[in-house]
Amino acid sequence: MGLPSFPATSLLLVVASATATATVAAAAPTGADDGLAVVTIIARPADPLAVPGSSFVLTEADLKRIAHTDIHRMLQAVPGVYVKDEEGLGLFPNVGIRGASSARSAKITILEDGLPAAMAPYASPASYVFPTAARMSGIEVLKGPSATLFSGGSGAPLSGLVNIVSQAPGKELAVSGAVRVGSYETTSIEGDINLPLLGDTLLFRITGDWSEANSYIDAIESEGWTLYPPLAWRESAATQHTQ
Repeated sequence: MGLPSFPATSLLLVVASATATATVAAAAPTGADDGLAVVTIIARPADPLAVPGSSFVLTEADLKRIAHTDIHRMLQAVPGVYVKDEEGLGLFPNVGIRGASSARSAKITILEDGLPAAMAPYASPASYVFPTAARMSGIEVLKGPSATLFSGGSGAPLSGLVNIVSQAPGKELAVSGAVRVGSYETTSIEGDINLPLLGDTLLFRITGDWSEANSYIDAIESEGWTLYPPLAWRESAATQHTQ
C-alpha cells in the first residue's frame, strides 16, 4: 500500500524564544565521591541514585556524536522513549514515554530550560514550539510519575517529561558555524557567537540557523529560521540570571 496523498503544503517556521531562568550553584553531591557520574535534572545538581524514578541525560557530547537535527533521532538513544514520525522532518515531534500515546507529545511534559514549551500546558499540552537542534546543549528525560516534581496538577501529563537545555552564554569569546547538506534536498546553515560584554559579569550569546528540506512524503516541504539571543548577568559567583 502506497503513502497517502497530501495536498501541496509549505511549512514556514519562524521561531524566536526568550526564557528567563536563575541558576544557583550547589555543593557537589555525595554520589560524586563514589565515582558515579553527576546527572543534572532540570538545572539541579543531583546524585543519580537520589533522582526519583528513572532518568536519562543526553549531554552536549552525546548530541554531537548523534549529529542529527531531528529530535526523533536524538531521542531514539533514550531507553523507554519511543517516537512516531509525522512529516519526515521532525518539525512536530510525537514522543511517548513508557506506553503513553505519542500523538503530538500530548501525554508528556515538554520543557525548555525548566519552563513549559506549550503556550497552554494544562489546556492544550500539544500546542508547543520545539527548539531547533542548533540551540540545544543537552536533553533531560524523566520517566513516570517522578516528572510531577517539575510539573503536575489537574490535567497535566504524568507519564514523564523531556527538558531541552539550551545554549547558555559563556565567559570566553567563541565563534562557530556549520553547513549541513543531506538527502531530500536538505540544507542548513548554523552560526553561534559567544561574546562576554563585561568581563564575566555580563555575557551575551546569539545562536541562529536557517534550513530547508523536502520529505520522503510527497508535497511536504519546509523552510525556517530561528534566532536565539540569551543575555546573562552574574550577580555573584553563586548566582546567574539568564534572559
